[in-house]
Amino acid sequence: MKKLIFIFLVFLNSCSLFQSEIESVTDFLPRDTDLPGWMRTSFPEEFSASAISKYKQEYRYIGARRVSICYYNSLHNQEDKVLVEVIKFDSILKSYGFFSKLASAFYFKPSTRVELYEKDFAIALRGDIVIFAQPLSNSGNFAEILKKLVDVSLSYIGEFYNQESLPGSISILDNEYKSSLIYTDGQNPAIQLDRLFMKTWKHKDITIDVFFSERQSNDEVMLIFNKLLQNGYTLAETQNPKVAFVKPKQRGYNFIAVRDKWIYGCIDAPSISYANEILEILKSRISLYERPR
Repeated sequence: MKKLIFIFLVFLNSCSLFQSEIESVTDFLPRDTDLPGWMRTSFPEEFSASAISKYKQEYRYIGARRVSICYYNSLHNQEDKVLVEVIKFDSILKSYGFFSKLASAFYFKPSTRVELYEKDFAIALRGDIVIFAQPLSNSGNFAEILKKLVDVSLSYIGEFYNQESLPGSISILDNEYKSSLIYTDGQNPAIQLDRLFMKTWKHKDITIDVFFSERQSNDEVMLIFNKLLQNGYTLAETQNPKVAFVKPKQRGYNFIAVRDKWIYGCIDAPSISYANEILEILKSRISLYERPR
């Protein structure tokens, strides 16, 4: 009996170790042998749970489950130093949100498998994992080494990531204007709304930010809508869908509409009539995703 208990405890311990290895992302960091002319200047560090906020306070609420980091120095110039972060998130939406914020100034297709290489940073998204490389000095051109570092990490990751797709409803924001589709889990202060997709459209030669958020139920939607009315929004003269707007000082109109389990609208519209056109387009697209009645 004691022998059986011992075997069982060994089995549990080995499972725990295996799970820890699966969760760790440190092995995705480049090694010295991957980088001719560069080397690690420290052992990799990995953070999880509350330790993540001790590393970077702003990472505390982005949904990061694990963060592994490592510093690299050029063998030819000690002032050339680069940091690589490999971040594993709770979900693909949170990893996509992090990627889309960092890459918001550049055009990329909405996907959970995408890379962006620039002279002052390189970033790649693979499902629930993000690799981010950035220089820590201004002493040279880092474009080549940043790309190399990220590409090496991608080769280690391979297919070991969450391969779920982004929700099909993101097509609601399709537009020919080449701006990035942004996802944010936190609240957007301009419209007092969280968990939303946002994109810049070009409509009638005017650029405008449009958004939508899919919630769990119409009850949740109406609670949010009524709270907005209490916080300064004005109810428009319409019954279905319900529409409200606010006009911040020295800016255009921010409109928000609710229908079924959806919240949608636009930011900084030049006029009420223009905002109504945007809302009609969004409503017609959202109707394709509404629950059958």
